[in-house]
Amino acid sequence: MRKLAFGMVLILSLLASGVVYAVDITGTWEGYIKSNLGFAEVTMEIEQDNGTFSGTWESSEGGYGSLSGKIKGKSLKFSVYSETEGCTGTFTGKGTLSNNGNIISYSLSGSDCEGSWKGKGKMYFQE
Repeated sequence: MRKLAFGMVLILSLLASGVVYAVDITGTWEGYIKSNLGFAEVTMEIEQDNGTFSGTWESSEGGYGSLSGKIKGKSLKFSVYSETEGCTGTFTGKGTLSNNGNIISYSLSGSDCEGSWKGKGKMYFQE
């Protein structure tokens, strides 16, 4: 009984401290962004390590780059870097993961060679 009680205390402590991450967004995501500068389809490859994630992205408009961020529960905060030749930029955003973990709804803003961007979109888990 003591071992069970100790085990429960340990699990509850880990959950309360945020050390245990039940959500894993590792994989391929496809979706879109609608912004003040237009519409684009986007594909992302994400790898998650506990509460942080990183990956790459590319758009139907020829853009590409990297991303990194943090996830806590169903909330994401991230930075996106455009590494497109001749049009680099930095964007920051926030997102929410759906209850089933298959959809990320997000907003972001920032700037690149085309100007200031502000937009919203959705990403859908593929595999």
